[in-house]
Amino acid sequence: RPRRSINLATPDFLNSVGTAVGGRSIPNLERFPGMGRLFFERPTRSVEARNGMDGLHARLKAIAKDGEIREYVMSHDLLLYARFDATIYLLSIRHHRQLSFDFQSLWAAKP
Repeated sequence: RPRRSINLATPDFLNSVGTAVGGRSIPNLERFPGMGRLFFERPTRSVEARNGMDGLHARLKAIAKDGEIREYVMSHDLLLYARFDATIYLLSIRHHRQLSFDFQSLWAAKP
């Protein structure tokens, strides 16, 4: 079985990513690259989102027929990554436990 590799720009970037997301995410992805949920299985709630997802899916398939985009959800962070056979590309790292910006509806004064 071939060893999976994660392509990153520089070793410094790898160190900062590993530190930022808890240190275990990169080894976990190397060992279990299919562990994240499939991004295109997410429900879309608007025409604009559906069109964007369809366009992204078409571009992904133009690069490689077996390519997939996955989400790896951790306690505080979300990694979005593309997987092409044995190679993984990190696309985005987000902190997903943020407060809402809709303060009026969430924190309205109770009568």
